[in-house]
Amino acid sequence: MKYIHVQCLQQWMESRVNLTETGYSKTFFWKNYDCELCKYKFPLEIEYQGKKFNMIDIPKLEMPYIVLETN
Repeated sequence: MKYIHVQCLQQWMESRVNLTETGYSKTFFWKNYDCELCKYKFPLEIEYQGKKFNMIDIPKLEMPYIVLETN
């Protein structure tokens, strides 16, 4: 494979995001964005014609909030 539609790639990347929402919290968990065939690491943002585009859309949170990260 050499080419892919941007929307198809975005849909695949968004399918790897798991969102759990309770009354007081939202938890986002996502798997690596590596190609399942060749292991290429896909970028989270691309630039096209001088404009930047996010490959995944994570909902914006309302203030106040805290961010905790794990590897």
